[in-house]
Amino acid sequence: MKNNRIILKKILSNKESFDILNNTAEGLNTSAVITDINGGILANIGNLDFDLNLNPEAAAGSFPLNIKFGEYLMKFKFMGFIITLSALIILFISGTVLAAGHPSNNNRIDLTYSHYYLEPHGIYGSWNIGTVTYYNNSNKKFNYFIQGSGFSRTIEGEGFLGMVGTYADWTPWFYTYTDVSSGTNYLYLPEFRADNNFNFKLGKNRNLVWEIGGSYIKYNSNNLNLIASTGLTYYYKRWILSYRLFRTISDPGSVVSWSHLYSIAYGKRYWERTYLNIITGNEAYLAVYQPVVRPVNYNAIYVGVHQRIWLRKDFGILGTISYLTIQGNYKAFGITVGIFKNF
Repeated sequence: MKNNRIILKKILSNKESFDILNNTAEGLNTSAVITDINGGILANIGNLDFDLNLNPEAAAGSFPLNIKFGEYLMKFKFMGFIITLSALIILFISGTVLAAGHPSNNNRIDLTYSHYYLEPHGIYGSWNIGTVTYYNNSNKKFNYFIQGSGFSRTIEGEGFLGMVGTYADWTPWFYTYTDVSSGTNYLYLPEFRADNNFNFKLGKNRNLVWEIGGSYIKYNSNNLNLIASTGLTYYYKRWILSYRLFRTISDPGSVVSWSHLYSIAYGKRYWERTYLNIITGNEAYLAVYQPVVRPVNYNAIYVGVHQRIWLRKDFGILGTISYLTIQGNYKAFGITVGIFKNF
């Protein structure tokens, strides 16, 4: 089955000091991850909460409940394994860091679970994703993260996606983001993916960030996506405003498509942050998997609201609700819930 690709990006930035735990990784990060809804690092798209979890969640009041118990049971068996494995990883990393006597808040663990209900449900079924992400910013000039996501889909089956990434602060006005990832189920996860973003802090207060990015996404089905993007993010007190333009070239056929990301956020650390993200555009590719090769072009729109709430200085909850529609193909309703812990 052909992947239906739409760019989901997350919003990364750094106002005056570079710190993925304190600034960039608390919301949807536009320069952190360029992902598609099917390839799914959703949030994060986030990035996706591609905070790194680019990576579709549910429209309020419209979340369907008529899902068979047996289907849920099979999904939860797999997701239970992922969550258990994630918990063991968290305990191991937490114990190692605390034993080493690292300062508080130099590390963070995010643990999330996402459920997506697709329509027509008889064709696409449901998607379930469990994700664990470990962030380390012991070095203020060079931060890194490690992420693992387990996927379970009614139609395409199960898969795992692993990712490692770095944030590097090179000068007072320039920093970069880089990640590489690979999946195990090439029906919808990439065989290999690499993302890189150059970020330039502009203005007297360096609160305007110009982002230039690129992505290489290779699927086992001999499909290759090349993505170039640029945009601006503006920081004013508790507000963050962002726009980003994406150009995707899909091979075979060198088919070009465009997408636009609009984002607005409000909040502060140790209180709460809320992000509204809207993506519009089209996905286009050459349908070589059909008896007759033909070009395909779908209009798409994504609307998501992401929130991170601190219950204590070092602990809190996060969640996302969203709606995605790819015209003439499918709609996706979903919800993501999770917890985070700084240590």
